[in-house]
Amino acid sequence: MGFKEGLTAGSSDVKKMVTQADGQCFMGVGKSEDGAADLEIEIGVKPRYVRVVVPDEAKTGQVCEWFEGMDDASAIKYSDDSGLQVNMVDSNGITVDNRGFKLGTAVQKGDKEFAWLAIG
Repeated sequence: MGFKEGLTAGSSDVKKMVTQADGQCFMGVGKSEDGAADLEIEIGVKPRYVRVVVPDEAKTGQVCEWFEGMDDASAIKYSDDSGLQVNMVDSNGITVDNRGFKLGTAVQKGDKEFAWLAIG
């Protein structure tokens, strides 16, 4: 399952920025090389919300979310590998800083493409 509108996942992130009244919304796509290393995505601001979607044609995709106030390296993970599951990730999740965010191995899925949304 690929991405539309000319966004192509690859070794560098493709970013779009939408400025809104009281903040900024950043969107992009990427690809985990092997899911064995953390990925850093720089957007120039500290996000208050991050959502990562890993679509999969076999209907085994996942969605991970991080909200301001959650611990570093944590996330809420929704997956459907064998029925809908909602889990709290407490390590190797999503960590934010003043430059952007880091995706730990728990929110990646092998070498799959992913889309992300960050609101600063």
